[in-house]
Amino acid sequence: MVLGSVSLAETKSSGKAANDPAYRQASKPYLLSSDVANVSRMTGPTGGEDEKLTAREKRKLRKEFSQLGRDSVRYNVQIGGYGVAQRRELALEWLREQEDEDDKIKRRTLYAAVIAAAISIITLLVTLGVMK
Repeated sequence: MVLGSVSLAETKSSGKAANDPAYRQASKPYLLSSDVANVSRMTGPTGGEDEKLTAREKRKLRKEFSQLGRDSVRYNVQIGGYGVAQRRELALEWLREQEDEDDKIKRRTLYAAVIAAAISIITLLVTLGVMK
């Protein structure tokens, strides 16, 4: 049976204990054992498609998404996890927010690198006496 990225056969052949939590964390499987319970709970019967999520439920789900991580949430959405449409939409919205935040950080890093390069070039030109 394969859980995430490491199969039981690979675990036995590599000499790592299948129940070693440090090894499981290092291998970054999509579904850790505690996550399986969360997914099954979230995909269980919830009362229908027209169920509205309260603000408290949304906060709780967002906290669970943060604990699971982006890859696990994306995988759970792809396999049909999270049950009702509102939970699925909340998971997709959370993923979009995470992607937007990453894009913002990358853009700011690029701007900082361009500014640093410009300052370095100006400093070099002043040091060489080309610019005064």
